[in-house]
Amino acid sequence: MSAVLDLKGVTVRRGGKAILDAVDWRVNEGERWVVLGRNGAGKTTLLQVAAARMYPSSGTADVLGERLGRVDVFELRTRVGLASAALAETIPGDETVRDVVLTAAYGVTGRWRERYEELDTERADDLLRAFGVDALAERRFGTLSEGERKRAQIARSLMTDPEVLLLDEPAAGLDLGGREELVGALGELAGDPRSPVLVLVTHHVEEIPPGFTHLMLLRDGAVHSAARSARSSRPRTSATPSGSRSSSRTAAVAGWRAPPVPESAARARTRGTGRAGSRGLRVKSSSRPHVGTGVAMDWLVWLGAGLLLALIEIISLDLVLVMFAGGALAAAGVSAAGGPLWLQIVTFAVVSVVLLLTLRPYLLRHLRDRVPLAETNVAAHVGRAALVVDRVSEIGGRVKLAGEVWTARTEPGAPEVPAGAEVRVVRIDGATAVVAPSPATHPNGS
Repeated sequence: MSAVLDLKGVTVRRGGKAILDAVDWRVNEGERWVVLGRNGAGKTTLLQVAAARMYPSSGTADVLGERLGRVDVFELRTRVGLASAALAETIPGDETVRDVVLTAAYGVTGRWRERYEELDTERADDLLRAFGVDALAERRFGTLSEGERKRAQIARSLMTDPEVLLLDEPAAGLDLGGREELVGALGELAGDPRSPVLVLVTHHVEEIPPGFTHLMLLRDGAVHSAARSARSSRPRTSATPSGSRSSSRTAAVAGWRAPPVPESAARARTRGTGRAGSRGLRVKSSSRPHVGTGVAMDWLVWLGAGLLLALIEIISLDLVLVMFAGGALAAAGVSAAGGPLWLQIVTFAVVSVVLLLTLRPYLLRHLRDRVPLAETNVAAHVGRAALVVDRVSEIGGRVKLAGEVWTARTEPGAPEVPAGAEVRVVRIDGATAVVAPSPATHPNGS
């Protein structure tokens, strides 16, 4: 039997204190666990590790076959249903109740730029209706009572049809009638073989539903005892009127009435391939940039590429790479705005081409007009005066130019220039100065 949760020597320390101390815990497929313990025993911290929302200080934690520290936890969290007070504290108070449930499809709290389909909204509304809070769908989460928050959280925990469901004191804050209904629904859920693995944290033994197979007692952050429950027999699901709240709630919890995801919708999921839930629903891969995860997001990749191209441009100075850098920055903007990858690539190509055809020629002309061309040392000699050292004819000779002796010659047909005469450099032909008599030494110039 494969392990759904496998914790080995898990220790969590905060401020020098061990909240969990060398916990070994294995939960297999098909099991239903109850975790008991006093306040401060480490129950909530244990669930946070099991939900991939907290890393152990030491030891290893494998969740659904994935080891924490070696997996993208934001993908993993969509496969884990969690309802806890710790999670509720991370939900923005101004979030609508419907969005509280919807955002579970991406494993995040607080709606950002995620895309949801009509199927997602329908499932969220069905779950809210099953737990009797559908009338609160447009209410702000911060305005709900404690009991209403619990119901909304349980609905959220089932949004992705999870493979493991972690419930941290789900009945806390419920009135007597609501608690009994919840315990009954969880009992039927525990008795259905199609249900996910269940882990329930509670203080009260009367809140333990029938059908739970194992018990674990925590004391001071360590496992005091763990054993198979004497009440592990699973109850038969009793027939109830199809229109009753108990029946619709149990069906929604167990997931067997959840509408299937069309293949077209599955293919249209945003980033990532998605992973099938325990009974066929597909969950989404989060497109939100998560601070501190170390996962490179598209817009960061584009931004990094743009900066790299701009740095290389400093070396080349031909104003080509900087145009591609502009295209990369434009693509980064599209990515940050939530644009799909194909639109980012098209934006990069179009902006780069437009900049190459328009901005680059303008900048080149502007630079040529503003920066004078510097003459080389050789070209600067043209027009200068030189002194003939050896007689210069069209065959050859030597002149002293700018303190250096150059080979020199006159233009074909020009008269010879005797030594000691002054000449003017007409042009430079390789390493030879082509000279002409200065007016003072020209035959007709005296």
